[in-house]
Amino acid sequence: MLKAELHTHINADPQHRKTINYSAFHLIDEVAKQQFKVLAITCHDWVYEDKSAEEYAKKKGILLIRGVERTIGGKHVLIYNLSNREAQKIHTFEELKQFKQNNSKIFVIAPHPFHWTPVCLRNKVLQHLDLFDAWEYSWFYTRWINPNRKMVRLATQFHKPIIGCSDVHRIENLGNTYTLIDAKPTIEDVFTGIRENKAKVVTKPLSWTKFAIIALHLLKAIAWETTRAHQ
Repeated sequence: MLKAELHTHINADPQHRKTINYSAFHLIDEVAKQQFKVLAITCHDWVYEDKSAEEYAKKKGILLIRGVERTIGGKHVLIYNLSNREAQKIHTFEELKQFKQNNSKIFVIAPHPFHWTPVCLRNKVLQHLDLFDAWEYSWFYTRWINPNRKMVRLATQFHKPIIGCSDVHRIENLGNTYTLIDAKPTIEDVFTGIRENKAKVVTKPLSWTKFAIIALHLLKAIAWETTRAHQ
């Protein structure tokens, strides 16, 4: 079973250059320490393409996958196995659908689909069921407050694979929620393993204190995004 984290951000992320204090190489070091074997870097609206980082990860025994958390119609979508040039051409769900139909290597995940922020997909994930290869079990929940429950219920109803991620913006959050995948350490096998439901989510709820602190950071980020959108 490959220990995998498929939703992370770094200090080169266009949206978080001022708030994230670790590089791809630092993230790879931490991933190696926690014995992960698969890592995807998914910056907002930008694909991190650095062959030296890929080689560095390989030396650490880690498969580094290119990805992006693309904003489509105001909603976040995780797309993997594409270039930045390709990502910049995707602006609508219809364009993503067409791109995926023409590129069998592309894998698409619905991140935190039923959480609270405006960028979460919510009903869009149901309107575009065939577009998403898997849905994400988000790390951001407590024992008593857990939007993932709705996600699990609907994913089960519609036979969608579930993967777990920590949406890493702070290095200390790495490892809170992750996925174990029964696959060989290749990109194709990793995504095939998820599609075939050979994946297990490993997760633990946040404490009330940590949940409240992170919620405050999220509210500040939403306020900043709202202000930027009206400038």
